[in-house]
Amino acid sequence: MKTKWKLIFGIFIVIAIAGAYWFQTNQGITVNYLEVRPGYIATTFKEEGTVIPKMQQPVYAGYNGRIVSLRTEDGKFVSKGQVLAVLDSQELDFQLRQLQAQLISIRGEEARSYQEPFQASIRSQELLVQQAQQNLDESEANLTRIESLLNAGIATKKEFDDAKSMLDRAKNNLELQQTTLALVFEAHSPVEGTEEFFAGRIAAIEAQVKLLQFQKNQHTIIAPASGIVSNLVVKEGEYVNAQIPMMNIFNQEN
Repeated sequence: MKTKWKLIFGIFIVIAIAGAYWFQTNQGITVNYLEVRPGYIATTFKEEGTVIPKMQQPVYAGYNGRIVSLRTEDGKFVSKGQVLAVLDSQELDFQLRQLQAQLISIRGEEARSYQEPFQASIRSQELLVQQAQQNLDESEANLTRIESLLNAGIATKKEFDDAKSMLDRAKNNLELQQTTLALVFEAHSPVEGTEEFFAGRIAAIEAQVKLLQFQKNQHTIIAPASGIVSNLVVKEGEYVNAQIPMMNIFNQEN
């Protein structure tokens, strides 16, 4: 009898173990999961460099002088023809008044057939020759600079023609001053050539007046093209050299 119960109990245990094994093998596995959603992946980076414009134009002063008004700054957009700076023209005005006074004096001398002491006249005329030579040298340098800019496609044909005209006037003025100086040496005997003597001095001074007036007309510096101002190397109140660029303009028209 005991053997029977033991057998039944053993069978029950085997069934329980088998049932537990079946339950474990058929039970679902617990897992962790991530939800995938649509989106964008962006990659950013930094890079240092220099932006080089397609075309840039240097801006020069018309003559050596002090800036009384600077109307632009680095990074500012300017339009073609816009005023960038204004140069002091007082020194030119002073020279013009001096020359005009000389004209009045010479015409008075001519009217009275009066002549200054010989040595004083020579010295006065020699100074005019020196000034004319200096203007010629500056005009030649300016023409060379404009010609190089024209060949580079920066300057205009009109700017080149203006520079060439200035050089021609400077040459004529020097010749007139030298001729007048020669006449001064001959004027110690004013009986002959007196008329030519005065005419030569008057013509020389008038040529100098025209040259100064031409320079004075360039006291306002305008933008040669539309673009962005860069490399501005001058400040208001400073003196500028006509041979050194005041600034560049990144040309946006090309």
